[in-house]
Formats: sequence, structure tokens, C-alpha cells
Amino acid sequence: MPQMSPMEWFYLYLLFVLIFMILNNKLFFSSPYTKLIQTSNQSLTKNYMNIWTW
Repeated sequence: MPQMSPMEWFYLYLLFVLIFMILNNKLFFSSPYTKLIQTSNQSLTKNYMNIWTW
């Protein structure tokens, strides 16, 4: 696997977040999983930001 620059990782992460949000809105809008997904997504984002500002 080729070495990826931080910028590439960042765009990859944004892409995943975007897909995740679209899926979350379309598929799980009124499901009990929404809350769980949102909480895990927020903690993921927090962790990611911690890594980036570390």
C-alpha cells in the first residue's frame, strides 16, 4: 500500500463522513439506531480532531 499524505487522509475522512451522513439521513432517519450512530460519529470526530491537533 502506498504511503498517503495527511491531506489525502483528510479528504478520505471527509468523504467517509459525507457518505455516513447521507446514509444516516436516508436510511436511519426514524430508527432507534440514529442516536447511537450520531453519538459514535461525534466521538469519532472528536478523536480524529485530537489526533490532528496532537
